[in-house]
Amino acid sequence: MSECCKSGYKWHGQPVGKESTISGKKTYVNGSNDDVAISLVADIFGWTLTNATVLADHFAKDLNATVYVPDFFDGEVISPEMLEDPEKAKSFTIMVWFGRHNKAKRGPEIIAVTEELHSKYEKVGVLGFCYGGWAVFQLAGRDKNLVDCISTAHRSALDRA
Repeated sequence: MSECCKSGYKWHGQPVGKESTISGKKTYVNGSNDDVAISLVADIFGWTLTNATVLADHFAKDLNATVYVPDFFDGEVISPEMLEDPEKAKSFTIMVWFGRHNKAKRGPEIIAVTEELHSKYEKVGVLGFCYGGWAVFQLAGRDKNLVDCISTAHRSALDRA
């Protein structure tokens, strides 16, 4: 795992959205725009990290969108505190984790969530952080026009076209 994954900024604040479900996935959601949705595909720290939910709240308010942060890891998220503890960090192998959350397993789930959003909203954007980077490019490359826009930050696991 890259050293930059082990450090970063921890956002402060209390999430103001609610827990819901979309395509069978637990999901954090905030916003009330019936026309515009954003799906945030989180990094390995997942949807329960305050950073993901506070950022979703920010986008919901500032972009006037309904923002979803699905749990694509079925609760198996990595605690930032675990990576800060050298002994605990030794027991974590990123490739083993990626093996359990590989593209073949999570890709269809990410597509299903996006298809459901596409069926309900006029405009759909998808934002991917690190792990989610490969997913947004896969969605943008599909021939179904599932998404209107994508964005990614510090993407990982991209395949050469």
